[in-house]
Amino acid sequence: MIKRTNGWRQIAVWAGAAAVLMVFLLYIPTPYVAFEPGLAADVRTMVNAAEPDPQGDGKFLLTTVKMSLANYWVVARSWWSSNVELYRRSDVLQGATTDQYVKRVNMMMLGSQSDAVEAAYRAASVPYSIVPEALIIVQTKTGSALQPGDLVKEAGGKPVRTAEELLAEFRQIAADQTGQERTIRLTFIRDGKFMEERIKTSDLSAQADVHKLSEALGVAAWSESRRLVPADPKMKVSITTDEIGGPSAGLMFALQSYDELTQGDLTGGKIIAGTGTIRPDGTVGDIGGVGHKVTAAVRTGAEVFLAPERNAAEAIKKARSLGARLKVIPVRTLAEAIAELRRLSSRS
Repeated sequence: MIKRTNGWRQIAVWAGAAAVLMVFLLYIPTPYVAFEPGLAADVRTMVNAAEPDPQGDGKFLLTTVKMSLANYWVVARSWWSSNVELYRRSDVLQGATTDQYVKRVNMMMLGSQSDAVEAAYRAASVPYSIVPEALIIVQTKTGSALQPGDLVKEAGGKPVRTAEELLAEFRQIAADQTGQERTIRLTFIRDGKFMEERIKTSDLSAQADVHKLSEALGVAAWSESRRLVPADPKMKVSITTDEIGGPSAGLMFALQSYDELTQGDLTGGKIIAGTGTIRPDGTVGDIGGVGHKVTAAVRTGAEVFLAPERNAAEAIKKARSLGARLKVIPVRTLAEAIAELRRLSSRS
């Protein structure tokens, strides 16, 4: 009986130790954020055209990086897995809370969608007009009364939709209240609720520019929400996404939008993944985490990967390390990407 009791006691001790170890590995927080390969998602389900061109057999895939708050198990995995990169949480969040960071990347995604549609309209020669809708706070500095995700609606009781309109109101206050403590009432929407803050404007002159204004407000980045209205309603394109943030899907959104607006299949029947920010003039910008995005593309069976020119060497190196038959094409503009895909299709 004594030996049997001791045996059960040893089992209980080992079980308890294992439970403590599991809690330590899985639930104790670390000061790190982990980046890993994310999704390679079909953008056909996200881009909506009023009268789309018939779809071909190929598809465009946006690629993502998965970010998580690393536990000690993830930290341990980073020792042997090249698919796990660790960064200090403070360096990534830059003083923001996790919720504020998520709002920031979501705001970046909204701006990226608008820029992608505008770039596609220009590439497809679609006449359009721009209707400003709201000024969105993307990133703030410590001490700012504003937060990422805030929608600025009024300044001094007057509606504002752009940074220039906001600047005009601040300049007016500077001109009207010379030689005294100057403030202005700022009205904004936060989490669906209207809020007001009295903002000091004494440091701003009547000649202040947008950069000086953003400094006075403690805003590191903002974005102007715009509605793009094509002259022909049949050419209208919109983009909707769920749980994907950041601006790096801009190139792939623009390509899918362009394919919807023009005749023929731009994919040439291939699975084409890629990444890159986009500007309304079609300029493609570099991004981070391209190696993880290549991995996501390879896992999904992509045949071609479009990468910003400055990221292309890293993308090629990663594809080779995976032993993948993935053709990496560097691009600088949307026009270049379209030309490369047409050239590739003609060779096929």
